[in-house]
Amino acid sequence: MVDTAIDWLTVMKSESSLELDLLTIAKVIFHYMYFLLSFSSDKPEMRDGPSVVKSWINHETEVTCEAEGFPAPEIFWSREGTVTSSTTLNSCVSSLKFTPEEKDEFGILLCSAKNLLGTGKKNITVKQLGKKAFHCFTWQVVSDQIERGVDHLRTAEV
Repeated sequence: MVDTAIDWLTVMKSESSLELDLLTIAKVIFHYMYFLLSFSSDKPEMRDGPSVVKSWINHETEVTCEAEGFPAPEIFWSREGTVTSSTTLNSCVSSLKFTPEEKDEFGILLCSAKNLLGTGKKNITVKQLGKKAFHCFTWQVVSDQIERGVDHLRTAEV
């Protein structure tokens, strides 16, 4: 019986006409996967990135979460225990876009990355900014500034 991938290769070289049964093939695959997972497996770890995002009401907002791990983790977004979305990508990056329409839609989002070996978590806080400030000038203020500038130039010429 073949117990390791090396034994399997030896059998294949020495007896090329040997027909392998399914159990032998399954054992070889199991040993190979065990070898891969033993030396190169990691539970998900969250990568550095912004932990606070600021936005306004009715303004599209995007939060991004990145995780490392092998096998590649699945990334879940949740808020107050409710899963909002999930992503399975080989790049281990997930973005969530939303447009907060009320004050209650700001707060803490939880990004969770999960694979066979464990779970990594990161909180991202979405803070509400005040109303956008617009600089408004009345015509009187602008005309007063122009008048002062013209008077200043007249004084300088004399």
